[in-house]
Amino acid sequence: MSTTSPIGVGVIGLGFMGATHIRAYAAAHAAGFNCPLVGVCDQATERLTGRVVTSGNIAKGWTVTGTGKIYAYFNPISVHDLGIQSLAKVFSTNRPAAPINHSTDASQLETAGEASFDGSEPSTGALTITPTGSFSLADTVGFRAIVKNFGTFNESSYELRWQVNGVNQPAINRGPIAADAVDTVTFQWNQAVNGSHTLKAWTVLANDSNPANDTSTISFNVGRVAGDTLYTFVVPNQIILGVAKIGSANKLAFTSGGQSSTIVEDNKWIVTDMYGGILDTSHLQVNPTTGQGFGFRDIAWDGRWLLTSDDTRIRRIDTTTFTEIASPIVTTINPNRGIAYMGPNRIWVSNFTTNPVTLFDTTGATVRTLGVPSVAPYGIAFDRWTSRTRGYLWYSEPSTTGGPVRLSKVDTTTGAILTTFNYSSFTGTGVSGGLTIITDHPAYPNAVIGLLVAQRFPTSLLIAVYLGIDSTTVGVQENGGQLPETFILSQNYPNPFNPSTTISYGLPTASQVSLKIYNVLGQAIATLRDEIQGPGAYSVQWDNQGSSVSSGVYFYRLEAKPVDGSAP
Repeated sequence: MSTTSPIGVGVIGLGFMGATHIRAYAAAHAAGFNCPLVGVCDQATERLTGRVVTSGNIAKGWTVTGTGKIYAYFNPISVHDLGIQSLAKVFSTNRPAAPINHSTDASQLETAGEASFDGSEPSTGALTITPTGSFSLADTVGFRAIVKNFGTFNESSYELRWQVNGVNQPAINRGPIAADAVDTVTFQWNQAVNGSHTLKAWTVLANDSNPANDTSTISFNVGRVAGDTLYTFVVPNQIILGVAKIGSANKLAFTSGGQSSTIVEDNKWIVTDMYGGILDTSHLQVNPTTGQGFGFRDIAWDGRWLLTSDDTRIRRIDTTTFTEIASPIVTTINPNRGIAYMGPNRIWVSNFTTNPVTLFDTTGATVRTLGVPSVAPYGIAFDRWTSRTRGYLWYSEPSTTGGPVRLSKVDTTTGAILTTFNYSSFTGTGVSGGLTIITDHPAYPNAVIGLLVAQRFPTSLLIAVYLGIDSTTVGVQENGGQLPETFILSQNYPNPFNPSTTISYGLPTASQVSLKIYNVLGQAIATLRDEIQGPGAYSVQWDNQGSSVSSGVYFYRLEAKPVDGSAP
């Protein structure tokens, strides 16, 4: 687009041109305005694009390039200008699949258990590959593009085109979109495979005067990664505060503020199954503190009892009667809000940003402090599983309405936040609730899972988040630990899996080892080991990423012939 209108540039007290003004003037030139510093320039060959410059705005009219030094007026012109403002993968945290019923879905229970040599036939085990380890809609990944009309015209229609790894996908017809408005477009890749990929999307609009902002490109991964949402469920008509899994029982205990922040008598315990099915709501919270209408806050499981609090006292609650079973632990924090059980005689406690996060022993004595957190956690939990060598704290925050609900991994030495996952796509701005971390979910064996409460008045939401593999129980190190007394072949983990799984086995004596993968036709499709190995415990990973192996059931077969000639 062009115009013949001149541009006037007036100078007030020019005297000295500061760095800010030079940057602003340079930015104006970079945006396509080749005007002299002082005087008149012809706009006949220039165009206005509505860009933000280093200092001030070039936006359909005035721009101020400094503080009282230079003022410039650019005659506004009409343009067609459509572009992509943002592009993101959203499926893993915006459209979680419904939880799989693992008790009835036989395809998800394809296991072989542990097998060992009987002196005749080699050991075998069955394993199942599913298209992803995260979702029941395994081959679908969702994206979101936010398209903005940067121009001055209302546009009746446009196309959003996109491709994955250079392969064009079906174009999307959209419109109308008003001037300066945005259009949120969601779309899916239905042939997703595990691995790293590139998404490119671009807008197509007739007479678009600024193609520079039409295209956006992102990289994304397919497959379960830390932070992925496994499932969610709603606890209706209750302000849920804390959550903890009750021992080996597949039950969750919640503390509830009922439907009010002021009615103390409404505070109760709620027990559900792992997917939110209500099992019991008959127990009121014990000894509610006067004025604490919300009742008990965060809770934690210490191996015997539930730990919870609403003042300086950490209460120990029996899960049969839901009564206080032992004398409380009195701390120096009032109130104890976040509670995390670290291990025998060690309990972490937080109080938003009012007090330092503090580690207490079971007498209430301070062991050490971590400092006042940089965010305001509502719930905290201790993680001893995602690393073999150290533990971490996790915070659920914010503790007050107004921010996105997030989950943050925290260094227990420095208090620094290492990783943050954002769940505002479920909750919008709101308040987090309690947090607990488990490794014994019946549907996700040996996975480390965070159970995060998000308060959405007058109901609450539980979000089950994948945090990683339990490093304390999988990935046996070669030649580590006590020597096996017999030949052992263990069930692979994870199973089902995608893209990789680990097979562990043990040798009591040095052997010629062959470990192969077979399809259902009995054809060998991969050799994982073919060598002499000494006595010990071993593990090997089968990584299916990038191979042509399709989803289905496969078998692994271990043959071991002792090198001393003895019978296996």
